[in-house]
Amino acid sequence: MDDDIDVCGGTVESGALLPLWALGRRPFEFAGMRVDTPFLTCKIDASLADFVASCEEGGQLTFGWFETRQPHFIRLRYRDVEIYWLVDHSDPEI
Repeated sequence: MDDDIDVCGGTVESGALLPLWALGRRPFEFAGMRVDTPFLTCKIDASLADFVASCEEGGQLTFGWFETRQPHFIRLRYRDVEIYWLVDHSDPEI
């Protein structure tokens, strides 16, 4: 399975909506959560992950759309870093 998606001649990494149990060992921060709690995941390099983890003020999660006005993306922002997930409306888990 290829994890890259072609977007306007370039490629982007794909993400997934996974239950907490699929992440493996449960981090301390998630100790009180149910094992079926959904998590939106994506691949990022280690330096970006370290940067996001160092952001003490927290991030901002927003939902948006393009011209059709239907929700089409989810954005996670930490300072000047933005991570987008494009919504697949045909996915029954969304």
